[in-house]
Amino acid sequence: MLDHSHRALLVAHYVGLASVVAVSLVLSDAGYQFANLPKTFSLLCGASVASIALLVLSFGASTSSLPSPVFLLILVSGLQWTRSLNPYEASIPLLVTVGSVGVAFGLAGKAPDETRRRHLSLTLSAVAAVVSLIGVLEHLGVPWGQLKSAGRPSATLGFRNTAATFAAGCIPWCIYLSTRPYKLGRMLGATATIASLLFLLYTRSRGAWAGLAVGAAVWGILYAVRLSRGQAVLPSWKHVSVVACILLLTIGAGTLPAAYQDASLSRLDEKKQSIAQTVRSLSVPGGDRDRLTIWVHTMDMVFDHLVAGVGYGNWSAHYPAYDRGDILHVRSAPRRPHNDFLWVLSEQGIVGFGLLVWVLVAAARRVCRDPDDWQTAAAASATAILVHSLFSFPREQAAPSMLLWIALAVCVGARQGRSRLVPSAQWAVLSIACVIGVVVAARSVQADRLFEGAMVSQMREDFRAQERTASSALALGAFDHRMYLLLGDALYEQHRHQEAADVYREYVERQPHLAAVKNNLGGP
Repeated sequence: MLDHSHRALLVAHYVGLASVVAVSLVLSDAGYQFANLPKTFSLLCGASVASIALLVLSFGASTSSLPSPVFLLILVSGLQWTRSLNPYEASIPLLVTVGSVGVAFGLAGKAPDETRRRHLSLTLSAVAAVVSLIGVLEHLGVPWGQLKSAGRPSATLGFRNTAATFAAGCIPWCIYLSTRPYKLGRMLGATATIASLLFLLYTRSRGAWAGLAVGAAVWGILYAVRLSRGQAVLPSWKHVSVVACILLLTIGAGTLPAAYQDASLSRLDEKKQSIAQTVRSLSVPGGDRDRLTIWVHTMDMVFDHLVAGVGYGNWSAHYPAYDRGDILHVRSAPRRPHNDFLWVLSEQGIVGFGLLVWVLVAAARRVCRDPDDWQTAAAASATAILVHSLFSFPREQAAPSMLLWIALAVCVGARQGRSRLVPSAQWAVLSIACVIGVVVAARSVQADRLFEGAMVSQMREDFRAQERTASSALALGAFDHRMYLLLGDALYEQHRHQEAADVYREYVERQPHLAAVKNNLGGP
């Protein structure tokens, strides 16, 4: 008969597996952020149950706690969130991190046995196969593969770069499964590896390609370490030849042109229609999409707020003051610097950034000490996502963030026994944060649907409907600061100028340097 500790551990494990499936596949048919917000809600639902189960487990004789840098990173991020100029909007990336940690350590934090490893690798490979096959069909123009997207091909992830990060992060787990001694695992792992690699090629995401390449290099280094210690053997030439042939065929298939129609603002750049064009775009003027300029200005922000940063979620509010007209125009509304490390450094200063580095160093040291196949796959997955985060924003996206924290949880593990930071207090804090997060995420999904409705009404010049939906969205919370702009514009178009000015003044409190709102108030 199972004791309560074992039951709690099983609950955290199976709820974590269900969360992996839900977060990977959930996609709404409505809303502006139709992918990430529903996925965040699903993530937090699973994290709530998993963290409560771990809280119950912490009262047993055998317990585990979050690694100190992980818990401190969450605490400091929460404290920084109190400085946010728009707490609603800033809550989403924070809750994505909190939910990811809850699910990850429920799945992998307490030295999983072989059965739990098999469950996790099977689940990750299965969702990778499903997502990637949908993405391949989307690229080939198959009608039922054309899901809602803000930039194709994206499968169930909603945006091309997010899908690329997810595929790159899943491939090491698929390879791991393909080397296991059971037939079903080998077949699923091999299929998922090929599908994920092909989908990754179709996304034409240079950052994700670089991430996978560096992840493969990390895998090779750790494999060489294990060889030197007599813990691994070289594969046969037959296996190497088969893998090389499959890889060449997959790359060849990756050259097929896109057959889908994409009218989104984030549609595939004409310079990146083929693999060769994508590689050459690195040397084309403007090929960095102005990222380098944004990074330089963000570093100016960092030096001005070096210790504590500008506050969680405040990069978008402060960046326009540093841009000086280089990138932004009057209707620009920047959200992030397209570099997660700079994002953390600018908002949380060297304190928050130092804690993030501490987490990564702790994971790297743990893996290098005695790497096995499981930790090697996790290290390669984490590396692929982290390298892509130098050029993108997986930290605020539920699916790749969850995948990253699962990999880090496998690498760093949970601390066994009683630590100086009482485990029960840690899981209690995380449980409360996740439960509150479920409510906040549910409101964000509702507000986002109303926000989309307000934008549709604006395009139709139905200003009364625009006012009604924008006002209802703001009543739920300003999860996108542009809700103020939509409401103010609707009031202005109805000649209710004083009411519009009042809304714009409130908007200035959230975005003090944004050109659009100052222009509407008649300011410089």
